[in-house]
Amino acid sequence: MSEILGRLTKNTAEELRIVLEVFRPGHEYLDIRIWKSVEAGRPGAEIQTERGFLLDVERLPEFIGILAKVERDLKARKESGR
Repeated sequence: MSEILGRLTKNTAEELRIVLEVFRPGHEYLDIRIWKSVEAGRPGAEIQTERGFLLDVERLPEFIGILAKVERDLKARKESGR
């Protein structure tokens, strides 16, 4: 089973998709991957690229923590003028 949970436009031809993949009960992963349009403006004409990764949903809190740290670090850099 697959379910698109989120999308983030990268540019006119690519988007980041977060897809929940359930392989078996208890084996859920987030497929975080770039999808590319093969025909501009035609819905459904996208292909999954190799750029991305699978994340076990049990590790999601750890991943969110890393992203939050990155956000804090970048904000601190900006405030310090680096």
